[in-house]
Amino acid sequence: MSLEFEDGTVKGYEYLAPSANAERYRPSSKVRESGVPAKVDLRQYMTPVENQQQLSSCTANAVAGAYEYLIKKYLSKKAFDVSRLFIYYNARLRAGGPIKDSGSHIQYAVDSLMKVGACKEDTWPYEVKKVNDKPHEKSYEAASNFKIEQKKFIPVKLDDWKKALADGYPIVFGVALFPSFDSCSKNHGIVPMPSPDEASRSAHGLHAMLCVGYSDVDEMFIVRNSWGTAWGDKGYCYMPYNYLINNKFNLGDCWIFGRSTPIPDSEDSWVDDKKSIINDGKGYDKKNFVVYKEKDYKKFDVFENIEVIEYDEEEPEEFYELEYEGDGEFDEILYEYESQFEGLEEEEYEEDEEEEYEEEEEEGEEEEEEEEEEEEEEEEEEYEEEEEEEEEEEEEEEEEEEEEEEEEEEEEEEEEESEEEEEAEEEEEAEEEEEAEEESGEEESDESSEEEGGEEGGEEEEEA
Repeated sequence: MSLEFEDGTVKGYEYLAPSANAERYRPSSKVRESGVPAKVDLRQYMTPVENQQQLSSCTANAVAGAYEYLIKKYLSKKAFDVSRLFIYYNARLRAGGPIKDSGSHIQYAVDSLMKVGACKEDTWPYEVKKVNDKPHEKSYEAASNFKIEQKKFIPVKLDDWKKALADGYPIVFGVALFPSFDSCSKNHGIVPMPSPDEASRSAHGLHAMLCVGYSDVDEMFIVRNSWGTAWGDKGYCYMPYNYLINNKFNLGDCWIFGRSTPIPDSEDSWVDDKKSIINDGKGYDKKNFVVYKEKDYKKFDVFENIEVIEYDEEEPEEFYELEYEGDGEFDEILYEYESQFEGLEEEEYEEDEEEEYEEEEEEGEEEEEEEEEEEEEEEEEEYEEEEEEEEEEEEEEEEEEEEEEEEEEEEEEEEEESEEEEEAEEEEEAEEEEEAEEESGEEESDESSEEEGGEEGGEEEEEA
């Protein structure tokens, strides 16, 4: 399925500002102590990528994909096909207002999993004609056995994303996409970063997807889409770190969710080799994919045409009244796994985690401040360099102008000199001509006087 940009949107995702009271993700002590691996790939526990078809249900598809993964992890690798249409309906019910196929919010979709859970696909199938129909009572009764307990906010920071994935949590997020996004099917699933020109001139849309891994080798995130397995790399794509960890494109609406206990065996998705995750390990030619930085997109603002809606803590009446209690099937299955955490002294455990996290947070803030200062210094240096270049250019232009003026003056002087020389030559020639005329006049007068003298002498001789 290709992107349609006629109205400047990609159907399915609606932005909702993160709740001020939202709990923030905190890395487990395991991840804090051991650090993160070079690669994390959760795809081995993912269910097959499905197709949202013509419905605006990308948010529900992304949330369902994460939920199916969690159930598979908790239920000892047993697959569970979640009803995406059930999640889509209840996400819109949680938002309030009329139910129509216009997309949904990530936070409200997750809220619906906490409130009513999700039933199986065969209980409420993905039938396009039922997109706005309320699921039947049996769906809600079945869904009540599979509720989640918490959701957590993930900031747009590379370190936080990698730690959450290393802890075994896929991340549901919203992002701005451009026409170049759909070219990934021709590039082994690689999504190119939009050029600053494309970002500032092309129409863009908003889309919800699911991040399921990363690779430091490739500097890419592994992202699950909802356009079927024929798209991208079997339904997945690879997006550069600089694309997703970028406030110009990532809207900061990023979430994980699950039970109150850690994800089982999260380390089995860790990889510490240097093999690429792209093109069956062959990698890709990085020269063909330009990586831009956030500062390169000065003319683009993802929020320019977005109505910023605040998260509403108060549930709409219709959603609030949904109360169903299942037979505890899911809880019974989880009991054996969760019982291993009963021996922990929770208060001490939480205090230790709190202190460690606060220390890391302070260090992270200091690092951020240093990075910001470095960026500011770089920008100042670039600005100064630009100013110097401009000054140099101005000086060069002034010098060129002065040289041109000097050349013009020299040419004028030369012309004046040549004119003076010509005038002098003309004067000399005129003088010479005058002298010549005078000389010729004198000669003529001498000759005439001689002739007169000769005639007078002859007359005298005759008289004599």
